[in-house]
Parts: sequence; structure tokens; C-alpha cells
Amino acid sequence: MKYINIEPGTDLNDVAKNTKHMVHHKERNVLFTWEFKGDGGYQYPFIEYDCIDHDQKWVKFKRENGTFTLRKQCFSCGELSSDFKKSCVENFDSLPFFMPEIRSFISNFKNNLSRELGRIKNDEAWDEYNDYLKSDKWLNKRSLVLKRDNYLCQACLVNKAVQVHHLTYDNIYDEPMFDLISVCVPCHEKIETKKKKQ
Repeated sequence: MKYINIEPGTDLNDVAKNTKHMVHHKERNVLFTWEFKGDGGYQYPFIEYDCIDHDQKWVKFKRENGTFTLRKQCFSCGELSSDFKKSCVENFDSLPFFMPEIRSFISNFKNNLSRELGRIKNDEAWDEYNDYLKSDKWLNKRSLVLKRDNYLCQACLVNKAVQVHHLTYDNIYDEPMFDLISVCVPCHEKIETKKKKQ
């Protein structure tokens, strides 16, 4: 699988646009992989990461009760082991403390990458969808649905319908007619607002 190296200060927007499934964070030596999931509408990136060297070292970890215990932490990805007996090492008092900022860095990078990938993927999807809504195929289908419903909003059964709503996006770009209903502007806005809250 093809991947690109991420140097400190790399613009994640460029990464998200130019790679398909994988990036290697060179400074941390961590490989991030992803795939897009979701229905025909919103697609979100599901991101996992693998630490390439898994550079584990002994650290002192402070528990909630204030006592210290011995653990191993990867200095690349931040992963922390469970407790070890202090007798496993001779120099417990001189060990470095657990560094949560390593884990935070990986988590923040993953979240930022996810946000950029999702934004770009969905911007592309919206561009494609908006082009479809201007196509002859959609305009003909839209006209048939409005005629079928006698230009009556199928949500309120009162107002004149001027828009067509997708009940699902499972068959987007090749919708069966039963997947589409005629709606008025206020009802369509109400439906879309409710969907966004879910």
C-alpha cells in the first residue's frame, strides 16, 4: 500500500487530498491507516495506527492515590503497559515520569487527520451530488416525482411541493421512485434539520 511521510509542520489538508489510505508520521514513526465508512450520505474516516518500532522504556507512573508504580511506555506512540513490580528495575527513583503528551500528540494528530479527511471526502461528495442535482437525469426524475405527488407536499399534505426529498441515500444517483417524495420548502428544512441532529 502506498503512503507518504509526514514531517513536522506538514499541512494535513495536503495529506488528505493526496493519499488514499495511509500516512507515515516520520517524527513518531507511526503509521496511520484509514477507510471510509458510513451510508450513501456522510462518509467518515475510520482511522487506526500502528507503531513501527514500539520503543518501550521504563517509566514512573503516578496513580490517582498519589503513589508511583513501574510501567513501560512507548516513546513513539505513547502506549502504556500495565503495572510491573518496582523490583524489576534497580534505578526506579531515577526513571523518567510517564509522558501523557506523547499519547496526546498521537490522539490529536489522529483527530486532526480524521477531521481533514472527513471534510475533504464530504466536500468532494457534495460537489458530486450538486452536479447530479443539475443533471438531466435528476431533473427528469424530479419532475416525475412532483407530478406523481400532484405537487402536494407529502410531509404536511397542505402546502405546494416544490422540492424532492430522498428518503434514503442508499441508491443515490440511481434512486427508485419510491425512495423520493415531494415536499414544500418548510417541511424539507424541518426534515433536514432533524436529520442533522441525529
